Formats: sequence, C-alpha cells, structure tokens
Amino acid sequence: MPPTSRQGEIWDAARRRATDATAASRSTVGERVDENCWDDVAMRGIVAMALYAVHLRDGAAVEEIRWQDVLWLLQDDRALQAFLAEILPRHGHDLSHTAAGGDPVADCWRWLTRTWDPNLPGELGLRDTVALLAGDTAPAERLNTERPKRRWDGMNRGIGGGPDPAIEICTRWAAGVVEDALAADCSGLHRHDRAEVTAGEFTGHRGYVRSTTWDVDDADRSIDGPAGYILDLDNVAEDQYVPAEHVRATEDLAWPERPADTPKADRARLSHRPSPEAPESCADHLDQLLARATTPLAVADDLRDAIAGAARWSSTRAEWGASPHPRRLTWHVVCHTYLATSWPTLPQHPVADLYELILTRHADDPTPVHHVASTAADMLLLLDEHTDAP
Repeated sequence: MPPTSRQGEIWDAARRRATDATAASRSTVGERVDENCWDDVAMRGIVAMALYAVHLRDGAAVEEIRWQDVLWLLQDDRALQAFLAEILPRHGHDLSHTAAGGDPVADCWRWLTRTWDPNLPGELGLRDTVALLAGDTAPAERLNTERPKRRWDGMNRGIGGGPDPAIEICTRWAAGVVEDALAADCSGLHRHDRAEVTAGEFTGHRGYVRSTTWDVDDADRSIDGPAGYILDLDNVAEDQYVPAEHVRATEDLAWPERPADTPKADRARLSHRPSPEAPESCADHLDQLLARATTPLAVADDLRDAIAGAARWSSTRAEWGASPHPRRLTWHVVCHTYLATSWPTLPQHPVADLYELILTRHADDPTPVHHVASTAADMLLLLDEHTDAP
C-alpha cells in the first residue's frame, strides 16, 4: 500500500521540525538551513527521518516527540539504517534505489544512502592514466571536449569529502543537532560554550565544551542527561570528562579565544592533534604496507630490495569511489612512489611505484581489506575483481 496523504503531512511536520533544529544548531550561517549545502541537507534529512520513524513506531504527534527519544536512535548509523529499512516499507515506502521518485520519504532515504563521486570535475582516473601510458589519447581528448559533471551535485560541502553515504558520515553530526535542541530545552551547555569547573580535580579551570555525554536507557529507548561534558580546558593538554553538576557556564571569552598566558592561546594549536608516527625509512614503509596487505607476494624480492634502498617516498590518491546501496563497498587506490633522491628540490628519480587498494564496507569500517599490486595495470585487474567495475 503506497503512503497516504496523512503520512505526507506527518513527513512535512517532521521535516519542518528538523529544519528548525538544524537551523538553530547551525546558527553561524544565519540561523537557516542552506538548501545548497550538502552538510545542512544531510543533517536535516537524518533528523527528519528519525522524527518520522519515532512517529511510525510510537504513534506520537511529531511536535510531541521528545528529543531524548530521537537522540537514542542517532547513537549509531548502522542501527538507524536497519530500523528505517524495517519500518518504512511496512508503511508503504519503496526504498529501492531503482524505484520511481515522488515519495518524499523514500526520496530522502535514497539521497541519504546514495554514494558520491568524489573526483574533481574533469579529473582523470586510474583507468585513464593506464590508457594514456599505453598510447591511447582518448582520455585526454575526452577531457577537453566533454563537460564535466559537478561534484556533490553542485552543492557545497564541508563535512568529509569522500564517496560514502551521508547517513554514514553525518549521523553523528545530526546527533549534535539534536543535542543542541535538547540542551536548549534543559538549559544545558552547547558545543563551544565557555565553561568553568566548580568541583573536583580541575576546580577553577576554564575552557570550552567539546561534547556532551548522556545516560543511555535502552529499555525505554531514550536518553537521559546531560550526564557530563568533555571539556577542552585552557591549561590542560588532553580533553577531560567532568560531571554536569560540576560545570557552569561563563561568558568571559567566546570560542576560540583563550587567555593570553595559557598554552592554548595560539589559535593554531586549538585543533591540533598528534598524528601517527610515520615510518622512518622506505624499508619500514614497505614492511608496514606488506604487513597489512592480503597479497604481499605481489611484490617480487628484487623489487623489495630496490624499494628498501630508496631514499624517500610519496603517496598520492589514484582512484576513489564507492558502489551504491545495497552492495556497500568503498575503494581507495593509493600510489606509493619510492624515490632515489632525499630532497624534494632535487631532480626526481623514481625507483618504483606500488599500488595499494583499500576496501571498506562502511565509512568507519574497523577492518579494511588491503591489496597490493606492482603495476597500475595489475591494480586495475584487482579493482575489477573486487568491485565489479565496468
């Protein structure tokens, strides 16, 4: 049975409430949702989907749904997707990516779960590069004659930048929208609010709220709190958890200003986080690359010896893409070039290239699969094998 007109009215109400919450949370852009902003559209869509799903589950009017119940749904995008995929079809929404448009709920689902082309307009891919090396000039000719597609469907984008679906990337951001709405309802603190610790180990310290923690009530499918805050304190290197009753709001400064005599007064250090240590040598880099690869034997011994003797390496992305729902797969091809010269200012003498294929099933996949190939042509064969690329 297709969706009813009443369901359309309920969806409109969910979308309006989600729009208001997203606009309030995104107040830095003038307290409105930018319909040309990928980030805003994604967050608004996820919040609207959660509101609509809670209505379908509980029967409550959209305006009466508690933000705590919505926030519970937004704890994990996988659970949210599974719940939506179960409840929406039961109420007449065809979620197939080949279905005709016209149902705004299903259209929103398809937008949130679609994959994206992250390539710059007119950018040549790995297949084009291999063709050019083989003497085929068609890719370059096509680049000069075809009008390139717009990236992100012509929308501006700040969150992420890869091919993964918005629902995987932005659910945690949508949860932040709901947290801001909930904080406004319960007089809590928002992200980047200035705060002071009033009790405990860090009494008297001031800083900024990075995030809010909540008590999860799975039995009632809801969230209670705030239980506490993660604070970025002016004089403390690491972020600290402080119970909500030991934090009060202050107005002595506004994000991202810091007192001049504190270690974090330099604004450039506010967002600094240490990066993993890089391998010290090309031999170390090769060892790490082969250790995580499922195909280490693709690199012959003589090639390993040549790479181990190289002076430095550089890595560039050669291909990036994703297959659409429901067969979620993202591929990322990196070309590791090993060079004979130590300094970038000297003439470049490549010793060898190795291609690494990284496959993930989710934007936060904890167990990516790695493959290695010694030539671009071999990497194309791997790419076709694992992605069913045309």
